[in-house]
Amino acid sequence: MQHEPADAFDPETVGLFSSIGIKKGKPFAPDARMKATLTDAVAVGNATAKSGPVSTPTGNGSPPFVGGSSHFADGAERMLDARAMFHYYATGITPAMAAAKPGTGSATR
Repeated sequence: MQHEPADAFDPETVGLFSSIGIKKGKPFAPDARMKATLTDAVAVGNATAKSGPVSTPTGNGSPPFVGGSSHFADGAERMLDARAMFHYYATGITPAMAAAKPGTGSATR
């Protein structure tokens, strides 16, 4: 957060970060209670994300870019389950992974 541009995250995400004490320009210093809460949250979130469906619309077991892009959007809706599932399939997600231009990404159409 400290090293990212001020507009790297939308206001809703910045608000979520702020609610647990992560604010740009201020050190993140959670107390023991918050550390325990965050540790538990990581374990629950990790298990939840990993427990997603194994089958996919493609039927081949590899998660597709839902919506055809690295944004995992359906109109104004961010498809969080699809995005989390893909993060466990791939280390990260970049726009180039869904680029249809030959030589710049993984998509071929």
